[in-house]
Amino acid sequence: MRNKIFIIVVFVLILIVGLSIGWSLGRGKPGGDSYLGQNGNGGESQESVGAAQEDETLNKDGFSVMMPRGWKEVTAPTGVSAMVANAGEEISDPSLQKINFKSYYSVSYDALGERTIEEYINYIKDMVKQFAPGIVFSSEEDLNINGREAHKIEADLNQQGADFKVLIFLIRGNGSDIWNMSFNSGLGNWEKNAGEFKKIAESFIIK
Repeated sequence: MRNKIFIIVVFVLILIVGLSIGWSLGRGKPGGDSYLGQNGNGGESQESVGAAQEDETLNKDGFSVMMPRGWKEVTAPTGVSAMVANAGEEISDPSLQKINFKSYYSVSYDALGERTIEEYINYIKDMVKQFAPGIVFSSEEDLNINGREAHKIEADLNQQGADFKVLIFLIRGNGSDIWNMSFNSGLGNWEKNAGEFKKIAESFIIK
């Protein structure tokens, strides 16, 4: 059940995450006040906030990760350790505008249990296909992130009439721990986001 919840949160949540991010960035709160999670900046405009900030480090129990200039931590759903959205991103795709979607990344924790890392990767992909049958895995590779074994998966997904790119990093932790970083972007902004996503993933440090 734990793994099932993990998959639903990380992948199927893309169907509604635009709405939840839009709410957290102030579109859904009465009175128009901006709510930006733990690192909020009150009612300041996204433009002035983005210009004033430098890249930050988001410190959480168990890990730290880069939070780029202009990105904001938003309220994470149950089962997600952290979620950070590109608050000032310009979206031109009408289908993404309709759901208030902003590119974002999330960090989640899980455990391998009795599985090897290879079995876990295949299990994740099989579960994703069940919950998002239209997803297409376009590339995969093994890599190292700050001395930790990791596996990168890139995928394409169409939901609610919009095309998304999904980038997943499965990173070995201590013992049987495994951390998931999931990056989601509209296809139109993928080229702009790909380099930033890579820098964020490479900044991930397990405590």
